[in-house]
Amino acid sequence: MSQSELLQGVIRCVDQLAESLKTLATSMTLSDDFKQISPPLEESAPEEKPAEKKVTLAEVRGLLAEISQSGRTSDVKKLIAKYGGNKLSDIKEEQLGRLYKDAEVLKNAAD
Repeated sequence: MSQSELLQGVIRCVDQLAESLKTLATSMTLSDDFKQISPPLEESAPEEKPAEKKVTLAEVRGLLAEISQSGRTSDVKKLIAKYGGNKLSDIKEEQLGRLYKDAEVLKNAAD
């Protein structure tokens, strides 16, 4: 048997497999048993976002001190003012995470 004949035989088998899979998929879609054991795709559970790491005041203070020591004290003051404070202790705890992210951006811009 030549290679082309073998290849044609493989192609026929793949075609038969494809037809069998189509038939199986159609019958499973129409089957009430399948519908009961497999929930529809639109009812799948939504992906949960990973919980955001809670940032402590000490972590924010350390990062801001590092930025300030690199000569950007005025930028640190502006960042604190952006969140409604004159000093870091004026910032609400729930805003610390956003402040920390902004401070990281500020630090990375300096690097």
